[in-house]
Amino acid sequence: MQTPKPQLYAEILRQKGDDDEAMLSDRLLAAADVANEAEGRGFFKPNDFRWAETLQGADSPTGRPKIYINDAKFGAEGSENYRDKMVLLESLHLLKDVDPPRYKKIHNAAMSDSGYVDWAKKSYQHAQDEYLHENARRKKPTKAERKGTPPDPVYQETRSFDDWHKQSRLDQVIGGFLMAGDKDIPTAKNWSRNLPFGTGLTKELIELEKDLGGQLK
Repeated sequence: MQTPKPQLYAEILRQKGDDDEAMLSDRLLAAADVANEAEGRGFFKPNDFRWAETLQGADSPTGRPKIYINDAKFGAEGSENYRDKMVLLESLHLLKDVDPPRYKKIHNAAMSDSGYVDWAKKSYQHAQDEYLHENARRKKPTKAERKGTPPDPVYQETRSFDDWHKQSRLDQVIGGFLMAGDKDIPTAKNWSRNLPFGTGLTKELIELEKDLGGQLK
């Protein structure tokens, strides 16, 4: 069954009384529902590895994209001014539906750079190897692990490179570029704008950052 796309942002903005010239950030946020902290506590398990999650289509309880933030995880790290930034970062999963021409330009800029493609293929290989390494490690659990709660199943990456890149990696790269060095977001320490984004993609992402109104600085 085909996953339904988010409701058109223009329709949502009209319902809110806004016009079609709204900032890109408003258009993205209007295309999603945001779970409150209580809903987030019910959604994420204790020690969940995820910082946030966006449910779409049949996975969403509302049928519209819904963004969940793992506030407990951020709180444990001492983060404070993270929630609005994380909601906006998660809403970028909807960029391909809210602004298809822009998303296509970003995708084409990325895939036309050989350095970026090489980086992406190494990340894809790592995602596949991680499953094999973790499964091998679990065959010899430590004493503490044997006594504790059984871990969640290891995710196995079975998508093709192209599907993986379109469905997961490019969104991750866009978010990583925009949040790089942000002290409010713990995972930002894993990102730097010195990574091999490539000249064309860097140009597109700087333009995206500007059109988001500088809300991620």
